[in-house]
Amino acid sequence: MRDHNNSGHLVVGIVALAGIVLSVSPARALESFDFEARYLVHPGNQIWDFCLTPHEDEYHIFYHTIKPGYNHPAYADTIWHAVSADLRRWEILGPALTSGPDWWDAAAIWAPDVVFDEQRQRWAMLYTGVAEGMVQRACLAWSGDMVNWTKAAENPVFEPDSLIYHWSPSMPWSSFRDPYLYRENGQWNMLSTAGLRDGNYRRGIVHRAVSADLIHWTDAGVFFAHDGAEGRERDLESVQYIQRGSWDHLFFVEQDLSLPAHSTSLVSAQDPADWTMAERRYFDEGWAPEVQYVGGVFFDTVFGRLFQYDDPRDATTYIIARFDRMSFGWNGDRPYYLSAGISAPIFR
Repeated sequence: MRDHNNSGHLVVGIVALAGIVLSVSPARALESFDFEARYLVHPGNQIWDFCLTPHEDEYHIFYHTIKPGYNHPAYADTIWHAVSADLRRWEILGPALTSGPDWWDAAAIWAPDVVFDEQRQRWAMLYTGVAEGMVQRACLAWSGDMVNWTKAAENPVFEPDSLIYHWSPSMPWSSFRDPYLYRENGQWNMLSTAGLRDGNYRRGIVHRAVSADLIHWTDAGVFFAHDGAEGRERDLESVQYIQRGSWDHLFFVEQDLSLPAHSTSLVSAQDPADWTMAERRYFDEGWAPEVQYVGGVFFDTVFGRLFQYDDPRDATTYIIARFDRMSFGWNGDRPYYLSAGISAPIFR
């Protein structure tokens, strides 16, 4: 019995760059920003992995940033918090967490995922703590108000077994990142990007761990393994697991710069055991997908992802979050989105 009810994450936002015209690529039409649009921009920084947490009459967004001109999140040092009442006008409240001073997240801090823990009546944030050498581990922080956060004394709360997974405290860029949380059968599940030792080879996988309290995690093995004809060593990043009707959907990004614009991929089946890369489709050209159920009559879900825009005036690069309405087939079999914009009443 599932009770996670599509606990993915999403966002929309304002752009404080009225009148600026940015292009996606020479092959595409120019994109014009206006003051109220379905984007979130962080002035002076690029947005990277993010989550949306609806609460009461507001929408809270948590995201980490990278400096302008960078094309990867190494050494990102801050997770930010923004809030909105209508998914159009946003107020950036300030930093929620910063990296360090402890060793387990001293190099960088990535990919927050925020949920409410009914047991403790507190908010929990799972995030990727990055240590020296870009070694990645699952870490935890707590909050009573979503504004003030305290890192858990038990950090890091999970790291992979080096005998089973392609991970080691001394191996550069040991992958274990991008936590995605959902509840099933009364327990917490955490999906993460990882690598499996497959004989003498590395296999890109989505890893699953389970917990009763968000602190103590048990390895539950491989949730999905890259089984493509080629590229099996590639990481599967930013996963979102969505169940609708009798269908199970996994959104992710295959870490391969030769793919079109990092593209968000999707595999769907009525049983996760039947997921296969042979039937993978490219769902959208954006990356770091976020899928959040928000309720509504016609469209009850938001689809978000990252886009890169380049200012033709000075070649400045911006990475922003873009959002659209999302729905599924009548039996949940085929997700799709509309890029016609978002109207606040849809989310009420």
